[in-house]
This record gives sequence, C-alpha cells and structure tokens, in this order.
Amino acid sequence: MVYFTFMAKPKITKNYFLSLTFLGVLVGSTAMGFGVQYTLAGKVAPGTFAANTNISFQDAEQAQEDLSAFLDEFEEGSIDIVYKNSMYRFGLDDLGLTLLKTDTVESIPVIKPVASLLSIDDTVLGGKEIGAQFDFDQEQMEANLAAKIINLNVAAEEPRITWNSALEDFEFTEEQTGWEADLDGFTSQLTTQITAFNLDSIEITANELIPSVTKAELEAQKDDLTDQLTQNIDIFTEEENWEINWLQNLHLLDFEPVYDPIKGPLIDVQVDQDLMQQHLEQYIAPKVEIAAEEVTILVADDGHISFDGTAVHGLGIDYTTFYEYLNYALNNGLARVEIPIAQTQAKVYVPAELRELGITELVADGYSSFYGSPYNRIHNIRTAIERFDGVLIAPGEMFSFGDQLGVVDGSTGYAKELVIKEGETLPEYGGGICQVSSTLFRAIMFGGFPINERRAHSYAVSYYAYPLGWGLDATVYPPAVDLKFTNDTENHILMEAYTDGYLATFKFYGTKDGRAVSTDGPYISNRAGAPPAIYEVTSELAPGEIEQVDSAHSGFTASWNRQVTYPVGHHLYPDGAIQEEPIISPYTPWPAKYLVGEGTEGYE
Repeated sequence: MVYFTFMAKPKITKNYFLSLTFLGVLVGSTAMGFGVQYTLAGKVAPGTFAANTNISFQDAEQAQEDLSAFLDEFEEGSIDIVYKNSMYRFGLDDLGLTLLKTDTVESIPVIKPVASLLSIDDTVLGGKEIGAQFDFDQEQMEANLAAKIINLNVAAEEPRITWNSALEDFEFTEEQTGWEADLDGFTSQLTTQITAFNLDSIEITANELIPSVTKAELEAQKDDLTDQLTQNIDIFTEEENWEINWLQNLHLLDFEPVYDPIKGPLIDVQVDQDLMQQHLEQYIAPKVEIAAEEVTILVADDGHISFDGTAVHGLGIDYTTFYEYLNYALNNGLARVEIPIAQTQAKVYVPAELRELGITELVADGYSSFYGSPYNRIHNIRTAIERFDGVLIAPGEMFSFGDQLGVVDGSTGYAKELVIKEGETLPEYGGGICQVSSTLFRAIMFGGFPINERRAHSYAVSYYAYPLGWGLDATVYPPAVDLKFTNDTENHILMEAYTDGYLATFKFYGTKDGRAVSTDGPYISNRAGAPPAIYEVTSELAPGEIEQVDSAHSGFTASWNRQVTYPVGHHLYPDGAIQEEPIISPYTPWPAKYLVGEGTEGYE
C-alpha cells in the first residue's frame, strides 16, 4: 500500500469540520466585504482527498508538486499476483498500465478568484476524490501474464485414440481436466485498485475446463469404429478410379473425440492431411495434374507485339476441398468421392507499356482442330491466323474479323479451296478461313464478350464439331458475312493467334473484371435427313464417268445457352446482373452432288 507522504491525516478529521466552519465564516465575511473573496484563491477546494489523505485548503501549487512526487514513487511500485497458490510480482508497465501523471495532477480542484458576490466558484463547495488516471493495454497485460505464469491457461485434454499396429487394436488414453484464468475479473479488480492508488496483492481465480467426452464413452464405440473402417472408399476423376482400404491404411487417419449435441460422444475420423497429400502427390497427382505454362509478351521498337511461349492454365487437385469431401464420406458411410480439380493460373510477363493498357493476365481462349484438312485448306488457315496475332482491341471497340483479315486472294498468299457459296461448295481463294473465325468465336463466347454479328455455316461441317460438339462455328465471307464482337471491359484486349500442328488457338490477354461465364449444350433439334442427291450432266466428263463434287449432310439445329454473371460493382452493372443468351445454329439438310458425263446410264 502506498500512501501520500506530504500530509498524513485521516479522511474525516476535526480539522475538516473546523475548515467548514472557517468556510462559513469566510462566506459570511464575504457578504460584508468583497475583498475577503480572494483569501481562498489558489487553495485546494474543500472536501478533496487523494490516497485517503485530506488535502483541502492546501496551497494548490504545493499540493500538485507533492502529488507529482507521489506519482513518481507510485509508478515504480509493483503488485503481487497470486495464482494457483503461487505468487508472481509484476510492475505496472508489465500489466499494460501507463500512468497519466500530468492529467492526474491537473485533476486537483483549485479555488479561483471571484469577480462579485454573485459569481461564487463551484469548487468552493468541494467534495472530490482524486483517482489515478492511466492508459491500459489489456493485450500487453495478457501476453505478459501468459509469459510469466506458464500454467495460466491449460486446455482440457480429450481422450486420445490411436491404432496400435503391434496389437492390431485401438488404444484409448484418459481424459484430463484443464482450467482458464478469469482475466476479466482480474482486470476489473486491477483497474479499480490502481485508480485508488492501491498496490495490494490480487488473486486470479481459475475456471475449470471439463473434457467433452470420456475414455469409457469412446471405448464403448470401438466396435462401431472398426465396422466403419471396413467400408472402402473409391476416389475418382472422370478418367481414373482408385480404391482406398482404410484398415490397411490407418496411418493416413486421425481419430478425434467430439461431442454432438444430438448424438452425444462420437469418434470423428479425419484424414491426416500431410500424410494423405504425400500419398496423393506420389500416386495420383501425376495422372491428373497438368502444370501451368507461362508466356512473355514482347514489344519491338516498331511496336510489333510477339509472344515467347503461350499462357496455358494448369489443373491441380483442390486438396482442401478434397479433404472436406473425404472426411464427410468417412463419417457418413459414403463409398465414392470425386477428386476436385481446380484451375491453376498461367503466369503472364508483360512490359510496362502493355501493363498500362491493362494487359496483365489470360482472360479467355478458344481452340479448334483442323485435322484431316487438305493441303490448301491448311495453308489458308495458317496464313489467315497470322493476321490476328498481336492485335490490340481498345476498351469499347467493336472488332470486325473481316476488317482485320483484309484482302483474300492470290496476291495476299491464299490458295483456292472449297467454300460454301450460293448453295454450292466451290473452290475459291481462302477456303478454310472459317476455321480461324470459328476459333475466334469460341474465345469470344467463352470469354463472355458481346457478340454483335455471327452466322453459322449453311450445313454442318465436321471440322467444327470437335471437341465440344456442334454449334460453335462462325462462317465469314467479308464484307457480306462477318464476325464482330465488342470489348466491353475497361482495358485493352491483346489477341494471340497461332496454330500448333492441326490445332488453331486464340487467346485474349487483358484484365479480368469478375464476370463469370457458364455454357451448356449442344441441344440438337429439328433433325432432317439429307435430300436426294443431285446429278448434273456435263460434257467435261466422258460417258460413264461420275464425279462427286459435294457431300450429303443431314439437317438439324444445334443450340447452346450462355450465361454471363456480372458481380456487384461492375462498371457496366453496378448492382450486378445475369445475362442469358441462346446461341442458335440452324444447319440446312444438304444433298450430295455429282457431275455425270454425257451418255452415262443408270447413275440415279
């Protein structure tokens, strides 16, 4: 206990009543003479106490000096804390306490001079207990308590379940009670004592923590646990399937006691994530995971954009979700669990000048196969796709395939190949360019960009059925038939376009704006068989010769549904939006066509 040293008087004294009597005399005297008012100026107000000491009517400056000296001594004091029959000594700073000495000293009420009989200072009425003012850091206090009092909080220990491989049986350990310090009660008592300049010892009480289950309750479930683990689980992807025999792989499992409010004490079976991940990485991941690939985008001095590599998103096991699935299956008797596969992002390295335009990541892609195409068609595809590599599309710009493609004839490097034109399939410069426009259309569609103009082919062409099915093609015949879309993002879009073997690919680089795209299809309707074959007699063929110039194609309609979901805060839809759009591709039944030499008989 620390006491004031500058005035050791009891709280209620004879002098106090004499002081009040003196005050009454002075007040009375004031009524008879104005000058007496000034006799109390600069004194401590009556009824003022600090640390159980009456400091009424002391000279205010002297009282403040004495209190300041007392606070310096008090600040160096300590408090003994008793916990679990042991004593620990802490300084005020160890307990997160910082005395505000100036604020405390200035809280002493001082009588001020009065200007008239009608303006008596309220402090003359007195009656104040001076308390210590301080800042308190509870987080610091709790950290220092825990550092010094090692057993401040001891968690209750649930009984543990382990598998003894030597005995081939489960073993159970005893539960242990714990305790938790009542720091709220301690904090309340501590701050009350410090306010009263009291450094008496404080005892921290502890609340007992009881385990939720007992060893006996778990041992009663051992047979059920064994039966539960005899159920093997198949884990699978679309292409692969593996079976886990739990009784032969108990090292992969942890057993946790839990208390269910409805079912009571239970043994919760969980996979050991570290060991299971090692198992997956060794035996399963190599068969299902695909590493992401990176691209470096280069800008030459003349502004030409080129690509070193190409961005390819990878595929990896979503381990966190998989463990959730597996644990649920273990504890609910499920026999099959699909391994969730998540996309891993490709890395894109971009120079500053393109990054300023918003070119930061892969935002969409599309591809198609032209395997089995004749030489001239392959040549035209590779020639045309180069026109789109490294092209920038500004925010808000509507892009035209035909405008970017330019002139298509022999002078621009194209060869003649079959095209669908005016109800016929004829050789013409650029035949096969529709493979390029169809590939671009897929990047547009799956990227969620607005489609301004697109037309399906007159009949179903087998090249465009791979790999997702019919209805994802786009024919072009500039300027009459074009493919157009709008970059409705807030940043530029950079196109990478190339062929690799017989695979055509478009990739869009930009900045994702949070839109999510989902598609489903194709849905096939309006099926119709091919019409009867058409035979055209020509003098260019000898009698008896027949030449097929067009193939038969069945007719049908292929439909896709595209849904684009825009998040709240999107620059186009501040409140968010969901836009659904059908992609309809009506394919006309198409007859086979033959040229027949004059004089040929029985060709029909």
